Amino acid sequence: MKKLIIAAGVAICAASLQAATYNWAWDVSTPATAAYDSSSAVVGNTTAYLFFEYASSSAANSGKTALVEALFAGTDISGFKDSVTLSADGLSSSRGITATGDSAPKYYGFVALLAEDADGGKWVYVSANKNATGLATGAAPLSFALGSTTTYAMEGTALNTNTSGTGWHQYAAGAPVPEPTSGLLMLLGVAGLALRRKRA
Repeated sequence: MKKLIIAAGVAICAASLQAATYNWAWDVSTPATAAYDSSSAVVGNTTAYLFFEYASSSAANSGKTALVEALFAGTDISGFKDSVTLSADGLSSSRGITATGDSAPKYYGFVALLAEDADGGKWVYVSANKNATGLATGAAPLSFALGSTTTYAMEGTALNTNTSGTGWHQYAAGAPVPEPTSGLLMLLGVAGLALRRKRA
């Protein structure tokens, strides 16, 4: 019995020695701009979400597609590894993340932001993919630049097919706002009808 317990202990020790904790660090080094409103204003004081631990770039792109489709379906943002509130300048300081494995893994990730345009339309920004191999000590850097001004608007009720593209993707349309000239013409018409009734 003692031999069995010792053997089990040795096996557990061997397994724990093989598994190690690996470290990465991420930050937002270049801010996004409000391209969804055709503006160069920096998008700051908002939350940046890190989606991470994808085994390949294509897996990360599939993650982007799934994120945009989930938002389009009305689901809240979820499944992210970490998040941080950006400064007024749209930047963040470095943040550490960890994962455990038998050997140093190389993982891919991207950053997402949410925003609303002047008409109430909802948009999500997805960054280009970054990757690094985890370090047992220190941290492998993942610095995300959110500088793309590409916008992918909805086409009817369908998503734009390029949901893995870097930039802003619209996932909900805003309420239609009548043109001022249309409203003014309607007011004039109602006033005209009221005057005709008074004369009659």
